[in-house]
Amino acid sequence: MKQRQNKRVRTSGVLRALVLLFALVASLIVDLPAAAAAPVPLNAIAHTGSGKVIDVLAVGDSYMAGNAAGLYYNVSPDDPRTPPAPYSGPGCYRSHANASYQAYRVLGSKGRYINRACSGKLTKDVVPEVQDLFGSNLARSIDLITYSAGGNDANFEDIVKHCFIDIYVQGDDPYIAPSGDSISRICFDRLQAASDVMPSTMVEQESGLRRLLAEFPQARIVVDGYPLLATKPSATMLPQTWRSWTYAASILPGLQRTFADQQRALVKKLNTEFPNRLAFNDLFARFGPDGRHAMGSADPWINRPLDLNVTAEGAHPTGRGQTEIATGIVQLATPWFSLSPIVTRASPTYYAIPGNGDATADSRGAAVSIASPAIGPCKNTTITVRGWVGADTELVTVIDNGPDEVKVTCLYPRAGDIVSYGTTSYLAAANATANPFPGTVLRPIPTGWMYNCLAAKAGVRKLRINASNNTLAGWNPVLPGQTGCVPAGWKNRVLTAPDNASWLVDSTGYRHWIPNPETFFALTGKYGPAIVVSAQVDVDTIPRGSDQPPLLEPKGLDGTIIRRDDGVSWVVLDGVRHHLPTYAIDLCAQYAQGRRVSRTGLSVSLASTLPEGTAYACGMESSILRANDAAGQRPSYAWYGGQRHWIADTWTFDYLTRRGWRVIDVATNAEIVRLTAGVNEPKKLDPAAVPRNTIVRRDDGVSWVVDGSGIRHHIPYAQDDVCWRDLRGYGVSATGLSGGQVAALPEADRWPCIIGDRIVTSDDGSSWFVDTANTRHWVPDIETFWVLAKSYERVGAWPAGDVNQIPRGSDMTQRIDSSGLGNSLICRNDGVCWAVDANGWRHHIPTYGDNVCFRWVLGWRVSRNGLSYDQANSLPEANPWDCKFNNRIIATNEGAAYFVDTGNVRHWIQDPESFYCYADRGYPVIRGMGFSEANGIPEGGRMGQCLSPNRVLNRIVRVSDGTAYFIDGAGWWYWIPNGGVWGCLTSRYPILLSNASWDQVNTIRRERGVWANCNM
Repeated sequence: MKQRQNKRVRTSGVLRALVLLFALVASLIVDLPAAAAAPVPLNAIAHTGSGKVIDVLAVGDSYMAGNAAGLYYNVSPDDPRTPPAPYSGPGCYRSHANASYQAYRVLGSKGRYINRACSGKLTKDVVPEVQDLFGSNLARSIDLITYSAGGNDANFEDIVKHCFIDIYVQGDDPYIAPSGDSISRICFDRLQAASDVMPSTMVEQESGLRRLLAEFPQARIVVDGYPLLATKPSATMLPQTWRSWTYAASILPGLQRTFADQQRALVKKLNTEFPNRLAFNDLFARFGPDGRHAMGSADPWINRPLDLNVTAEGAHPTGRGQTEIATGIVQLATPWFSLSPIVTRASPTYYAIPGNGDATADSRGAAVSIASPAIGPCKNTTITVRGWVGADTELVTVIDNGPDEVKVTCLYPRAGDIVSYGTTSYLAAANATANPFPGTVLRPIPTGWMYNCLAAKAGVRKLRINASNNTLAGWNPVLPGQTGCVPAGWKNRVLTAPDNASWLVDSTGYRHWIPNPETFFALTGKYGPAIVVSAQVDVDTIPRGSDQPPLLEPKGLDGTIIRRDDGVSWVVLDGVRHHLPTYAIDLCAQYAQGRRVSRTGLSVSLASTLPEGTAYACGMESSILRANDAAGQRPSYAWYGGQRHWIADTWTFDYLTRRGWRVIDVATNAEIVRLTAGVNEPKKLDPAAVPRNTIVRRDDGVSWVVDGSGIRHHIPYAQDDVCWRDLRGYGVSATGLSGGQVAALPEADRWPCIIGDRIVTSDDGSSWFVDTANTRHWVPDIETFWVLAKSYERVGAWPAGDVNQIPRGSDMTQRIDSSGLGNSLICRNDGVCWAVDANGWRHHIPTYGDNVCFRWVLGWRVSRNGLSYDQANSLPEANPWDCKFNNRIIATNEGAAYFVDTGNVRHWIQDPESFYCYADRGYPVIRGMGFSEANGIPEGGRMGQCLSPNRVLNRIVRVSDGTAYFIDGAGWWYWIPNGGVWGCLTSRYPILLSNASWDQVNTIRRERGVWANCNM
């Protein structure tokens, strides 16, 4: 804990003079009190707390300086040096009632409090605000820095003005927001830009905080965030302001929450490098992220913006808001300094002695105390005074060398004297029945300006009653305001009170209520900027006169149109109104000169508050008036001779503009048709305006091609027109032209256009072959389309309406694509089939057997089936092709087998062993064919039965008549003579056949003349 030397205090003289003067004072002690209306005593700058010595430095912007808190000053009392320019001066709005100073007092500090914050400053200004302190002993003694910055980097002042304040919003250009509402363009732009500056702001903030941590080596820093500025408005305001406010209230929560999160993250980051030296006062959370204490809420802690002095007061914390911010600072700082919970301490009291200047209490403790009470009639009072030691003729030092006792006598007030009791001052007025002082009654003086006025009168004594030894009762009503006491600086000026009401104070000292912002600006334009009064009572005490009649503010109306409630209108120029004598001149002023209508429905008296000049003149001769409220081609009128003439087409419009006619856009067609109507403007066309290589059409449908030289060529037929547009790509540049307009273009030979031979696709999905006679032929299927596409160019898709204008001929015959058909079979829908060779030629297959042969012998697939005659005939045909089985065996799926000879005639194979017999002879076997398919092949006689010489080896064959043989491995046959041999051989060898025919046996039987026996 740092030690402090006792401070020196200014007195009225040396010790002897003090003792003599104290002898003149009894229970009434003369004082120079503060203005009664001040929310905190002016002597709050003297620090008498009993807590630790905590030197506090406030830096940053208006939220730290104290805008809207009142009690403004320039140089902080404990700051030994004036802040450097441009961070000095009353425009900084430093306040004794700001949140930072409230926190300082609650912390109980006996140290310095220095406020270097300044309204309107950016994050980059924080370091320059205090740069003159760097390296000083003062910088090394700072214990706590309260910091707020960043809002002005995001154009805080413009956001407040152009999102929340009528007088600014109503003058802004409108902008259609994503919601579809018309709001202030500046409001929208500033909110859009706010998020863009956030990254650079955080970089600047980190740099500044690092510098403060380095230059103030023992300081801790509380970084204040920002509360949510606004919620949806509840008050009545002009429509565009309402919409702009509502839009801003929808955007700000996201922006401000993001900024709060980034500040919190920055503090956390810096604390890792500078442990326990920073804390974040999250005002976004403290004031309510839901906006419950924002502007427009039911319980706002932020002042609603004034239409008077935005920077100084509007959109800044109220008294409650300042206290809430202070509470956050105290909660964060208390652990750093090991402080006790919040305590309330009395402020010191200053004393003065009549005619001899003042004596002040030392800031380290009470210097004077009343030892015994003095109630009712005055009596001697003992005053205990600590020892005073004179240092020179003006200064004394307080030391603790024991009490001195001085006897004083009583001093009563008289009529006209001013008496201070506690924090209130009174005027003593003659009244024989009042207590406690005979002959006078004390009437409260409500305001500081009345106090100063009354105290300045000759012979007035200023007395103080100590609150501990007198009881006052029986007050008369509060002293009424006096016009003669109203400060001269307030006369012929506009005052703005804390309740947002504004008043004009006239030269006699009466106040007149200003009914609206426009009258306010008219008066401030005449009398100078409004004076913002911090105490409501200061305004309420001024005697009230009649209300100020509404005025027009010429500065805001300059260059605009105003309208009276009966429709009479004027243009305001340099504060003078000029009558618009005709509707045409009114329209001209609005749309030819771009003058907006700023006011409507004015009363006669309100309009007359502006002086009137000469009638207004504005001409629109040889102009085109164009309506902007219609879709497509906007209605347009030629204006000349005092009449409007309807322009039927764009070519006439273009013709006139090419000849210097100016175009005047009018908001609605209804406004134009109020003008006197003339005949329709004759149709015209400037040949130079017609695009080259385009098509133009007369109003009867006759069309021409305009070539590159601007010469027109007649298009003879509709199909030629389609050709020019869809094939050649010529656009239609003009339709519905009159004969005169067409005649403006020179004509030459007619130009047909040939489409074919081409394939044209339509946007309805159909396809057509268009020949050189421009006749279309329907392409019946997609395969025919692709076959044709191999030989002809494809174009489209063209609009179906265009295609249908081409004369129709016969349909195209169906075609098939030979690609992929080589070495395959194709079949017509009547069953006739062809073999297609590798070159795409078809060859007729004469018989069913040939067909089966192609498929089962050669392995050709049937690639197309069910073809129409046209499809089959689309392939070229050559000689027929047959196919021979050439002695093959067919084994059907159902079990029947056939031998097919070289003439493609099938012969039934009677049994399985005969099948194996023929197969073993080397005839190829075709398997997998169904019986029904094989049955279509012409049939001849049966195949003779036989046996396979391979299958009988080491087997037994029995003939159908019972004769049996054993065939050995060499193919020799042995007759089995009896049942015994049969039994022993069948137990060892398998029986191949039990009912063989002699035809089968005789085909391969070879006997050696030896009978079979059991030893074989």
